[in-house]
Amino acid sequence: MSDSNEQLSQGMLMGKPATPLGTWGKVTISPLPPAPISNLDFYARVEAPSDVLAWMRGNPAAMARIAASLSKRDLKAVIIYEAATRYRDPSTGRSVRLRARGTTPSKAKTALSEKIAQRRSVRSGAGSLTSESRMGQLFDAYLDRLTVAPGKLRPQTIQKKRDSVRATLRPAFEHLTIRELTAPPIDEFIQKIVETGHLSVAKESTIVLREVLRLSNRLGLTVVDPKILVPNAPRPARAGSAEKPVRFLTAEQVDLLRRALHRWHRDRLGRPGPAPDGQPVQILEVMTGGALRPGEAAALLLRNLFIDDENTAHPFLIVDGTIVLRDGSVWRQPETKTGRGRTVALPAAAVHAIRQRLAVIEVPQAAGKREANGPDDLLFGTRAGTPFQSTNLRRSFGYATDLLDDVSVEGFATFDFTPHMARRSAATAVFHHPDGSAASTSAMLGHSGEAQLPAYVAKLGLPAPDFSVIAALDGLLPILDESTL
Repeated sequence: MSDSNEQLSQGMLMGKPATPLGTWGKVTISPLPPAPISNLDFYARVEAPSDVLAWMRGNPAAMARIAASLSKRDLKAVIIYEAATRYRDPSTGRSVRLRARGTTPSKAKTALSEKIAQRRSVRSGAGSLTSESRMGQLFDAYLDRLTVAPGKLRPQTIQKKRDSVRATLRPAFEHLTIRELTAPPIDEFIQKIVETGHLSVAKESTIVLREVLRLSNRLGLTVVDPKILVPNAPRPARAGSAEKPVRFLTAEQVDLLRRALHRWHRDRLGRPGPAPDGQPVQILEVMTGGALRPGEAAALLLRNLFIDDENTAHPFLIVDGTIVLRDGSVWRQPETKTGRGRTVALPAAAVHAIRQRLAVIEVPQAAGKREANGPDDLLFGTRAGTPFQSTNLRRSFGYATDLLDDVSVEGFATFDFTPHMARRSAATAVFHHPDGSAASTSAMLGHSGEAQLPAYVAKLGLPAPDFSVIAALDGLLPILDESTL
């Protein structure tokens, strides 16, 4: 058999390739046979005053002679066009015949396009979206589906995703069609962000972009693997690694910072503006004494404090909330970052700071300037009773550390101090204390296990081996008696 005959036979065996799902074949447009003249309602299509129409209906013989002298074109016989194609339904895989009609070929084709679009939207739930729609429309559909539901996303998480779409993804991709979003533009986009050093922005962008592509798959607009199409963003150095060691304060450095805050407080006395109330140093002492996150310290309620209870052997507090920023406003979230509350024992200095704060709160109340404090009132907050923002705490600590510019302590750069260092300092001190342990440190931090300790404890080292397993292993693997070999 010749090569040409072999190719012909292979082509016959393969057959015509199937139309891709959700697409259609060639559109044919043809005129329909016009209706017979006798069937046309002549009078219904005549525009004339009612008295003229009445005369015309009353003189059928005269009108018959007039009609006989007119052509079909003069009677404006309506010609209907039909557009037809075969559409492959994505939900069943079957090809169905779709038809639509119009008074002109273009109107018939437009009606058919609308019929196809309506069928695709009903089947896929994509509304007016198609693979030729702009990415900006797909981003809008994604944002519309971000809802707050129990067990799903918190409001601040939703806001973070919205910000990522608004500030990063939409400017980069909104003018591309959904079909045009391929690996090359995505790779270039991620690489540009990485080159600026904003690795956290790159990571959040990859997460949201993969979610957008999953939505596109569910709507039947694309068939792609988001994990393959969107590359993994480079991870920033893990806290506690050689590239990013744990930054903490020693007891001497904590003392320097506390004294600087007190000095800053005294310097503000007598100056114009609201009188300082000493909250920054008190918050620092409570954060360090309880290994609290800044938001957890700012979210403490009066009912969380157990420092003067006669039935309590040692003072402690309950951590059951944090401060979040939602829609530009500061809110107290009634659960911590991890969703688990915890109890924390307090050292004497932290208890003293809390009592100082309570004394300040009770002064206006004793003078009759405001109502008595309730158990759900904040321990720390603004004069209006609203929670502190973390930015306010950083600003206050920044003013104090500016006073330490002339102090040089090895391993401690004052201008780099952040409130989270107080939590890591407490974890490091507890772990390295003779009475401390990995279990007690993890419990104080509110962690479910010890796996996260390297990010919080400086100079953690390797854990000591568990010698309790030796007995079981000796039973499994005893020393062989060489005489029996």
